[in-house]
Amino acid sequence: MVVVPVERIDWIESADNYALIHEGRNTHILRETLTRLELRLAQSSFLRISRQALVNLACVREIQQEAGSHHMVLACGAKLPITRGIREVLAHVEAD
Repeated sequence: MVVVPVERIDWIESADNYALIHEGRNTHILRETLTRLELRLAQSSFLRISRQALVNLACVREIQQEAGSHHMVLACGAKLPITRGIREVLAHVEAD
């Protein structure tokens, strides 16, 4: 079992009853739903941006708008679609 400090996690991806923890170039698999992880990380700087992704706001580089859709670009280079309310996401990003 690998222990990854929360601050080193870039983003977390849903895979049914598993979560893929993205940390730099490494990906770790955890048997936990994204919803449960979201609750556990509620006091951290993580935000749910879609049904599939929970991001560490400290890793956000920019938000891009393309043809009516929005994407969050992380420092690690990942480009994730934002499907939750964009105003809510922007408010959280600006607050951090």
